Amino acid sequence: MKTVAIYGALGAVVQRLLTKGFVEARPLLPQVHFVAVDTLDPNTQWEEIAKRMAKLAFPWNPQLPYASVEQITLNADNSFFLGDKRVVVDGVVVATPTSTHLHIVEQWATRGALVWVDKPITLIPEAPHIRQLAAQHPNIFAVDFFLDSDAMLWFLAQMRELLGRIGPPTALHGRLIESWPIEMELGQRWWLLMPEISGGGAGMDAGVHPLAMFSPILDVLALKLGDVEITDVVMGGTDPSRTVETAFWCKGRVGGIELLVDCGKGLEDTCYGITVVGEKGSVEICVGTEEVDPYLRVVDSTGTEVRRFENGQIGYGHTWLDYLTLLHGGQVSSLSLQQRLDACVGSVEVVGKAYALHTSLGSQLVHHEVGQPLPVPQKVLGAIAPEVPRSKVRTWAT
Repeated sequence: MKTVAIYGALGAVVQRLLTKGFVEARPLLPQVHFVAVDTLDPNTQWEEIAKRMAKLAFPWNPQLPYASVEQITLNADNSFFLGDKRVVVDGVVVATPTSTHLHIVEQWATRGALVWVDKPITLIPEAPHIRQLAAQHPNIFAVDFFLDSDAMLWFLAQMRELLGRIGPPTALHGRLIESWPIEMELGQRWWLLMPEISGGGAGMDAGVHPLAMFSPILDVLALKLGDVEITDVVMGGTDPSRTVETAFWCKGRVGGIELLVDCGKGLEDTCYGITVVGEKGSVEICVGTEEVDPYLRVVDSTGTEVRRFENGQIGYGHTWLDYLTLLHGGQVSSLSLQQRLDACVGSVEVVGKAYALHTSLGSQLVHHEVGQPLPVPQKVLGAIAPEVPRSKVRTWAT
């Protein structure tokens, strides 16, 4: 039996995302006990703790289901004490605000636990530190769930054949745009507009997703995401009084390949994914939305082909499967720990370069109306394919 401590177990990230997609990992769950680690005090807030934990799908440790982060004492090995109880920890899930990631990862990676750390992996200035930490302790499981979506995993498995069909890549376009205003999320995700906690605005919250998806493609081309040079950036939002961007666009280049990314909330549609543009065609990878199943759309000299993954995962089912497989000493066929790290750290580094360019140019935030696009000098490719049906609420694999 393995024990996994989930830091931030009672927060929005776990409730909204980490409990989705257990179908792939379900055979491994009986071999794991989870401990929720959060900031609520069990002496005064146990009713609220129990209420939140009851909503989650995890098999909690019967001896110690919950531990307050303020009340545990870490030992020199991979364990902690809570009072007189010693808990050996095999794995740790870090689903807390970005500003806390590095500290928790450092605590447990150095103690030998397999540490899942959610996106964005760390604050921009801390990116070199987490790379160095991973080099010394190669047990960091960096997570961007778009990398584990049904559509992206199928693309990665077929990537060389698909790139052969569309010709050498000339550009990578990425989008994570959402039609609803950011105000709809500030109840659960109050820290989104607090850069000291989140690391930034839309660029850090959303832009890291498509950038991370670029990374394994660049790997095949002997290029690195962290080497991208940012040449232009536009940031803005729907509220002129805000100083943090809720919409983000950037343009860059690496090894002769153009990169374009846009993301944010309150924009013209909802679309998650990337488009690989080649000399003879393109591949659009949509990881799925609340309305649309994941799909790939390939355009080449033979015409247009759409592969749809009905009731497919945006990603966390495969993420859990890989994490728990590695926790039990197994092998995975998807991305390696180093590839995951390069994708997640590289995406933060690129956003950091975009923020630095925006500051150096003295640029201001650009206003746009809710439901309208951010005014940018070059449109990013990516829209829901007309061949793929939309539903009011699609069925998810659970």
